[in-house]
Amino acid sequence: MRFPTTALIFAIVSLAALGLATAHASLDATDPFDGAVLDVAPSTVTLEFSENVEVGFSVFAVHRLAEQLDLSDEQVQQRIAGLAAPQVKGWLDSPTTGEGLVTLTSEPASGAASRVELRFAEELTAGHYVVVWRVLSADTHPVEGFFTFTVAP
Repeated sequence: MRFPTTALIFAIVSLAALGLATAHASLDATDPFDGAVLDVAPSTVTLEFSENVEVGFSVFAVHRLAEQLDLSDEQVQQRIAGLAAPQVKGWLDSPTTGEGLVTLTSEPASGAASRVELRFAEELTAGHYVVVWRVLSADTHPVEGFFTFTVAP
């Protein structure tokens, strides 16, 4: 059986559109980058997603870890992530409370955006920080995650 050309083109376009429709937002880049060790505390954190996310239905928080780790340790980034991981779920369930919560100047603007900037109300002190998010993708699928950075003493 032979498909007419238009039917074949329609089938290819339909399959491609289906693949796009099932894609979820992913975090493409952050500033500072995951695992960064900074000499100067940032005044903002930026998250860039692969597609627009609905900011008004998303949650963003920054937390300072209480633990101080030796930055010269070869495994320091894995240790920071290991300390953060068990706490992330609790922070996502209750992002406006918790030990070490960093105050933001305001919530990010609502609406759809692929780039979200979090601005700190006060200068960060030396320590390890965890940026946590749960965003709503364009396909209404929630995506969550975290990354870490350190402000060196």
